[in-house]
Amino acid sequence: MKRQLITLNNETISYLADDQIKDLVVLFIHGFGDSSKRVLSLFNINNRNYSLVAIDLPGCGLSSNNNDISIEYYCEIVSQFISQILPNKKIYLLSHSLGILPALYNSKIHSNIKHIFGITPLLPLDLDDSEIKEIKGYLLPNDSNEFYISQLQLFSDSENDWILKDETKQIILKTSLEFLQKRKKMFSYIVNQIFNSNIVKEMFDSFYATNDNLSIVISANDKFINYKKALNVIKHYHIEYTELNSYGHAMFYNGTKDINKIIEEYIKEVK
Repeated sequence: MKRQLITLNNETISYLADDQIKDLVVLFIHGFGDSSKRVLSLFNINNRNYSLVAIDLPGCGLSSNNNDISIEYYCEIVSQFISQILPNKKIYLLSHSLGILPALYNSKIHSNIKHIFGITPLLPLDLDDSEIKEIKGYLLPNDSNEFYISQLQLFSDSENDWILKDETKQIILKTSLEFLQKRKKMFSYIVNQIFNSNIVKEMFDSFYATNDNLSIVISANDKFINYKKALNVIKHYHIEYTELNSYGHAMFYNGTKDINKIIEEYIKEVK
């Protein structure tokens, strides 16, 4: 595995990639405010039947942030990345959370994208005002106490012992107010897009008008979604899905082996 840089749209985009990129590639698109490092555990799995590449979107990881961040901008950056780095590869997109939106967009315009695996994806849920306020608070915490709560909510109750420990909590509570304010300023627009517009539903509708090459993994213990409403969305679009209920929203933290198994079994079937 090596880290590399490419310039796209006046941005320095950082990404991780296997040392050798074969014909069949899984491209990971991370979630809200995250980075390519989310799949380090996937890079560490030996003898995968696919090569792995993972991008840092603008404002995340080691990539720059020279333009306003929006869903549309993320979609365009991923499109340029595919065109320049993986133009002749058979691509399987692996997305987490917000990463599903650039995945849906690019699957329509790049014919070499074969399938999307959406892990705990952002879905067009019909949330009420109290639900929206709660999840916005997780995404854009105002202080270190709210930040700790947001981190705790990423995990299911069966896997959160480590973050409940006082020593872990105290480390998280040391997160600076300056960092949280900068983060909130950077990502407020995209959060408002998610909750105060129809863009998520429009992107799902547009994708399913011509495509169906999406399967997702959800959890009944994902505290960033309304599980029952998620099932309604799955039923509406006839989305193929798997449940891994031992994990929460941060499914890669403990569920990497299960996710890899899903990917490898799918690839074996379609080869």
